[in-house]
Amino acid sequence: GDYIRNYLYTDVLVVNKTRKNPMQDYLSFWGYYQPSIPYWQRILLKVSMPVLLVFMKKALKLNPKHASERLILAKEVFTKVDALLKDGRKYLMKTDYPTFVDVTFAALAAPLLTLEKYTGGRARKESSLKREMMTPQAQKESDMFRDRPCGKFVLQMYEEHRQIREPPPSPESF
Repeated sequence: GDYIRNYLYTDVLVVNKTRKNPMQDYLSFWGYYQPSIPYWQRILLKVSMPVLLVFMKKALKLNPKHASERLILAKEVFTKVDALLKDGRKYLMKTDYPTFVDVTFAALAAPLLTLEKYTGGRARKESSLKREMMTPQAQKESDMFRDRPCGKFVLQMYEEHRQIREPPPSPESF
């Protein structure tokens, strides 16, 4: 999880300079477009975002060298999970049902796949990482992960076990 987070944050917040309005992307990651976030918090986020970005870059070591190292570590984990899945098991612990190990791996690896089901319908689409926010290199890494046994496992977990929740009805509908 940390490896992928670092790699993607670095790619989107530091490396990718091609987006038209990167500040909107940054705000979206932090829930700016979520109606459940109080208005004053959204304003505070917008005002503090430049300082928050500087802090994140320093505290999380968001730089290409560190991100590259983190991606290598993530791939080492992927290789181990691929080895587990090689025998045809459906779940990592060889059970007939998903365990916390399966759910945890899927949740921590899923951001690299930019899945629509990632938030289970709780976050608005504007608040999710989108493939087009990533550099071509990160998109390539995403595609390669998607093609690995562990990537297919994550896709299967989300397809079979992550239901999209409908938003609660508005008060006007009562």
